[in-house]
Amino acid sequence: MKFRLRSKKYIDDTAAAGEQNVLSETERQVSGEEAEPGDASLRELREQARQSISRRKGMETDEEDDGEEQKRAAALLLRRRALLRAARRVLRAKRLTLLLVGAALVILGIFIASVIQERMGNFTININRMDMYRQGLMLSETEDFEDPKSRLKAAAVENATNISVDDLPDDLDQIEGSHNGKDYMAYTFYVRNGGREKIDYIANIIIEMEAKGVSDAVRVAVYDDTGRRAIYAKRAANGEPEPGTIPFINDQVIMARLVEDFEVNDVDRYTVVSWLEGDDPECVDAIIGGMIRMSMNLEVDKPIKDR
Repeated sequence: MKFRLRSKKYIDDTAAAGEQNVLSETERQVSGEEAEPGDASLRELREQARQSISRRKGMETDEEDDGEEQKRAAALLLRRRALLRAARRVLRAKRLTLLLVGAALVILGIFIASVIQERMGNFTININRMDMYRQGLMLSETEDFEDPKSRLKAAAVENATNISVDDLPDDLDQIEGSHNGKDYMAYTFYVRNGGREKIDYIANIIIEMEAKGVSDAVRVAVYDDTGRRAIYAKRAANGEPEPGTIPFINDQVIMARLVEDFEVNDVDRYTVVSWLEGDDPECVDAIIGGMIRMSMNLEVDKPIKDR
């Protein structure tokens, strides 16, 4: 036996067609010659067919209304979702803006702090990291090298005024680390060859930044491990060296020194002192409020064949 499946719409349409045929046949019989007077059964059948058709049309109208309601509800839901997505985008944009503003404030704070520090002045000693790793060149504030580094930083001097070289203490090169005076910067450190072979290295002091021409009146003294002292200064306005000083190499480089045959485990000691020389004709009121930042850099020299 075979069964054929029909859709609900097909069944409803068939039922409606059957009811319509019944109604038409009933009307024909009632109105035609075949209808007998007083035959109530045909009238009742006709009335039932009409009521069935009316009910079915009402159901179809209700279904159409339900479909419209569903469409409106779906459209409302889509609009609501679109509004939620837009609100999320606005919220993300606000959060991103707050993050950017916060980052900008942090950067501004770091910049202001660095400017303030620069105005107070500072002095750093640096070794190329590759020279430290490959050649074993290292720095320390103490002779025992318990804490070797590739970078040292001297304490800054605040609100310094000019002094004379004769005002400096005699034991400046006998104190380790930072030992500033009220009006001068003093720093003692050590360099060691911790590698496996003899090397040459170059030490130089440079001006990284200055304001109001402070370098015109500054003095930089360098003590070596023998106690010898060399004082460096810019040339005078007439081009001649200032009395008792060695001229800067140029406007940026204060001094440079080549150390040859630095044996394994050898240690060199340096003391660097800087101040504003009150006896210098260039030490005038115009430099009040100025600043200077310097650094000393040490690096392994290239072999002679590569020079």
